[in-house]
Amino acid sequence: MIFNTCLWVILNTPSLPSELALVFRQQLAFLRRYNYIKGMVMNSLKKILAVFLLSAFASSAFGSTRAELDLWKYDPFFYGACGHCGDFYRFRPNKDRSKFTDFSLYLQTGYYSAVLHGPAGTMVTLFGRQNFKTQRGYLIIVKKDNSVVQVPDLEAFAPGRWIDEEAKEGTSGAFSVFYSPYKYFKNNVGSVKWGKWWTKLPPG
Repeated sequence: MIFNTCLWVILNTPSLPSELALVFRQQLAFLRRYNYIKGMVMNSLKKILAVFLLSAFASSAFGSTRAELDLWKYDPFFYGACGHCGDFYRFRPNKDRSKFTDFSLYLQTGYYSAVLHGPAGTMVTLFGRQNFKTQRGYLIIVKKDNSVVQVPDLEAFAPGRWIDEEAKEGTSGAFSVFYSPYKYFKNNVGSVKWGKWWTKLPPG
């Protein structure tokens, strides 16, 4: 802006040689074209960013077609700057985890909660032992719509039968669960398996 103003002042100086004035006029024309192109590029980038943010919002609001499990861990005895802070371990579909001891909070005291993404029919099981062993409890979660499912308490279900949970607006999508209880199950999740693995429930 300052450079453009200086050029304008110079070009309007009566004693300026014609050759020099021509050079300055060419420079000023170039700067005007540059600023015009720069403005177009910036406007395009703003539009692209707006579309990206809108898409991200829509994906968050209406669910995702990509299945993912976020297993959060909270410690009620740890109180930090953000309150009772939690951290999560993300599980991808078709990647069963017989153990996840590499999770940074695996050995920390606390309890797990689950957030399940994906289309209706997405199915995952949390086991209370490593290697998908059922002796210490398990929880099967099946999504019934495309909205994100949140399960803050893994033990909050009647045991030994399928339970249907209706969607809660602004909180969670609809889902079904089958819970086989065990003491401190929500504190000791040890493995995760995608899809159907049983022939009957409870397994023999």
